[in-house]
Amino acid sequence: GNHYIGSAYSDLGKFKESIKHIHQAQAYTDFLKADPIQDSKNYALLGSNYMHLDLFSLSAKNFKKAIDIINTIKSLFKN
Repeated sequence: GNHYIGSAYSDLGKFKESIKHIHQAQAYTDFLKADPIQDSKNYALLGSNYMHLDLFSLSAKNFKKAIDIINTIKSLFKN
């Protein structure tokens, strides 16, 4: 649920509040290990929030992590 709360705060332009909720969502490591797509969404949302706060280094770091997770998922389905 914290991801969706964070997403709503981001949509409202409350980026720092969004970041707090995404960090809370990331605390559920067992769930995220089982659902790497959700993990990737968390990092992508963090990247977006940091971008809106002009924290471009943190933004790029989180977007890269989101892409790395997706690439890992893609490699699981290659023959």
